[in-house]
Amino acid sequence: DTVPKNLPAASPLPKVAAATDGSTDWIQVHSPSELRFEAQGEASKYDLVPMYQIRDQRYSIYMQTEDSKRQS
Repeated sequence: DTVPKNLPAASPLPKVAAATDGSTDWIQVHSPSELRFEAQGEASKYDLVPMYQIRDQRYSIYMQTEDSKRQS
């Protein structure tokens, strides 16, 4: 069976403050050989791992971004 079981309800998309110039300062490398990274989100940090390692859990490859230099 390829359908995940007992998944939690969907969460809102993570929000991160990222520059529109393509800078990746909001992503920290934890292990280049294992392709493990961490993204600093608006409310918390998020572990980023290769999609082929994810099983029986929700995942997202999209994040809402906001220009960190923009004035409110």
